[in-house]
Amino acid sequence: MTAPPSWQEQNTRQLGAALAELRQRLENFPRPTVPENETPAKRVETIASSHDEPTAKEPSAMERLGERLGLSPFERNVLLLCAAMELDTRIAVLCARAQDDPQKNFPTFALALALFDEPSWDALSPERQLRFWRLIEISQPGAQPLTASALRADERIVNYLKGLNQLDERLASLVSPVEFSTDAAELAASQQQLVQIILRRWRQSAETGLLPVAQLVGADPQS
Repeated sequence: MTAPPSWQEQNTRQLGAALAELRQRLENFPRPTVPENETPAKRVETIASSHDEPTAKEPSAMERLGERLGLSPFERNVLLLCAAMELDTRIAVLCARAQDDPQKNFPTFALALALFDEPSWDALSPERQLRFWRLIEISQPGAQPLTASALRADERIVNYLKGLNQLDERLASLVSPVEFSTDAAELAASQQQLVQIILRRWRQSAETGLLPVAQLVGADPQS
């Protein structure tokens, strides 16, 4: 009996399928005009999650990220387009061709707004998830319009979409593992009460994936 594929294998396949459909969209852009007597086929709303396998038991990395941060279908597609630059060497050439400019071999909001179904202008806002959580980086020199500026997915996010959930290197120098001994794990009643409060608040926030920060201070590192 063949063992079911691991989550990493499923995620890799789903990401590969999403990248393949993205390449096809770019290759076919701009879309040809549909004759009046023909009905255009209904396209999948979100490329990033359009190839989920029926047997998959767990959501893909893109789905997890989208659910936790509240990304709209259009925002997921923008993020996929930006991440694809790091995952597929053909995307840069296709971006330049789609924008009819060999110098624009990178994703832009203008390209995304024209490329994907149901585009949303509010996705460009710094208050929306893509920019608020810094999932993408914008290179906007001088007076260049925002819509024409180069977009780039954050390296930590690209790794996450590949299934590599590792500590951000920008935090590596600021945090370190805590040596903990179970023999010294007993806490005073007052401290145990605070622990329960922290755990309760984390559990209440678990659905959003955004856990409140708990700052522990004191002279005794072990406790």
